[in-house]
Amino acid sequence: MTPIVFSTDDNYVMPTAVAIRSIVANTDLGVIDFFILFKDSLSAKSKAILKRAAQWERKTVNLDFLNVASFVNRAESHIGHISGATYYRLALPDLLQRYDQCLYLDGDIIVAGDIKPLLEMSLADEYLVAGVKATSPIFYKSKDRKKILEELEIPDLDQYVNAGVLLMNLKGMRKENLANKMIQMIPKEYTVQDQDIINIICYNKIYFLGPQYNAMPTIFEYPKAVLNKAYSLNDIREAKKTPRIIHFANKYKPWKYSDRPKGDIWYATYQNIFSDSLSRIALSRMERMHRWLNRVKNIVYSLFNGGCNGERKN
Repeated sequence: MTPIVFSTDDNYVMPTAVAIRSIVANTDLGVIDFFILFKDSLSAKSKAILKRAAQWERKTVNLDFLNVASFVNRAESHIGHISGATYYRLALPDLLQRYDQCLYLDGDIIVAGDIKPLLEMSLADEYLVAGVKATSPIFYKSKDRKKILEELEIPDLDQYVNAGVLLMNLKGMRKENLANKMIQMIPKEYTVQDQDIINIICYNKIYFLGPQYNAMPTIFEYPKAVLNKAYSLNDIREAKKTPRIIHFANKYKPWKYSDRPKGDIWYATYQNIFSDSLSRIALSRMERMHRWLNRVKNIVYSLFNGGCNGERKN
């Protein structure tokens, strides 16, 4: 069975625990294997929280911790809401030698439906990863797109995937020694860090999943006419109606803000593990207006193929 992998540190244990609990609660499998990647140390308290989150009646859940210190020495994030632990996935082909593939998930996800089909999928040899197209390229102006392509040195952005949900062909990556190649790229400090590295290395060898397996905020905030530039209308409808993996892929996390799309699902899972109540805030009226105006601008630009000047982030 395909194992599920998370990267974390002591600062990101809580959301990672919520993600794990949502998986064991919603996935129709009797046995689930988890690996938690960390660097140097992870406190006993953090490990206990993650183990408690993985406990579920009538299921066998195995949870192992892997120290990546000897594989990833320089891994620091330069995006405020993202932990440096995001780089650890680059070492997975070498870390999980006995597995042909794994499912890597960011800690800021919540599983709202059965992901058994994803865990039972077997990637064909010609694919290195399977993932969901990132929506950010929809909004780039042509001059920004050109600049990004020059930075990444790839032909186009039509195949660019969000790395928060990745089914990884570890066997295929080992054949090409890709773990070492990707880790050596870390010092280049690409704008979107390890996500850029994965897209560069795996270009033209990516299998595309439907957005229900990585339903990001744009799925719930933008109209179908805009999203149709990345996904089919049927896939958009399915992702909106029955998302299987919801990914809070911007700085507005549901453990900080109370008004995030699908944030109620995340919070219900949090309460299933922890006894306290989080002090979450709602966006101010000014912030909501600012986000709404930006969204309208992006919609107008994208509908007329103009793009916008949005920052590149996960």
